[in-house]
Order: sequence, then C-alpha cells, then structure tokens
Amino acid sequence: MMPNLDIKIIIIILLYYIIKMYYALWYYFNDGERSTNSISLDSKSLDILHEESIKNPDNLYHQYKKYIISIKSEPIDCYIYNDKYKNLELIENYNDLLNGKLYASQDLLSNNLTEILVYLTKEQHEIWRKCANFNDNENRDKEYPDLFYDNLISLNEVEVNVYYNDGIMNA
Repeated sequence: MMPNLDIKIIIIILLYYIIKMYYALWYYFNDGERSTNSISLDSKSLDILHEESIKNPDNLYHQYKKYIISIKSEPIDCYIYNDKYKNLELIENYNDLLNGKLYASQDLLSNNLTEILVYLTKEQHEIWRKCANFNDNENRDKEYPDLFYDNLISLNEVEVNVYYNDGIMNA
C-alpha cells in the first residue's frame, strides 16, 4: 500500500509545478472595493511580505488600515491577449507563456473595481499604453480593441514577491 501513497504524493507535487496559479494579497475595504499590493505563486509568502512591508511607518497601509475590513491571500485572475480575436482570454496553461510579462489592469470583464493580471508581449504592452493615453475617441485606430483605449495598464511589469506600496497598478 505504501507505493500507491508515494505515487499519489509524486503526482500532487508534479501538478503543483505544472499548474501554476498566481495569488494576490487582497485588501478588502469597507466600501466594497478590493485592491492588491503584491502577487506570488505561493499564497503563504504574501502574508510574510505584508508583515515585513508594514513594519515601515511610511507604508501607505497605515493610512488606509482604518478602512480595511480584511486581508486575504487569494487567487488573482490572469489573462492573455489574443491578437487574432482582439480580446482577453483567461490563462489556462501557464507553461506556454514564454515571451511576455505580467502587467496589472482593471477587471475588464465585470464592473468590479479590482485588479487583474494581463500577460503581454513588450510590443502589446507598448501599444496598450499608447492607446490608453489617446484622448480622441472619434479617431481611434480600429486595428486595436476598445479595451486598449478604455482600460489602464500598469507602466511596468508586475514582479512576483514584490510589495508595491501604491498597489500593483502603479508597478
């Protein structure tokens, strides 16, 4: 019976490394919104990162803690941009991601004011940034989707296990 248990443990360990999931340290506010300051592949490391970061008295957490009703390490939605269909698709296989980086944006598929991760190539990110700063709604380039014009994207890549004092949208 022991060999079967060993095989099950090996399968669980392999699945952990094959199926990656990003977690965010979510701050839930009393007005119903939530935001995050860090992401990780390990939810437990986010709690440690939070505890270490708030030791700094200049951390913005101290200004907002009276409005925070809970802090949780939970999954964050992660999307990839599909050039062919000009839309975002939920990432199902992280192992296929080779030439891009993770950036923060707003939740584009619902009316929630919350962050998501978007996997983009350098070129896609540059185009999105240019479109997001374009203010002439009548002369938008139809080659690019409305989401590039209507939704902000972080200036820089969101790195794993880094605490962003101003939130991941300001990475």
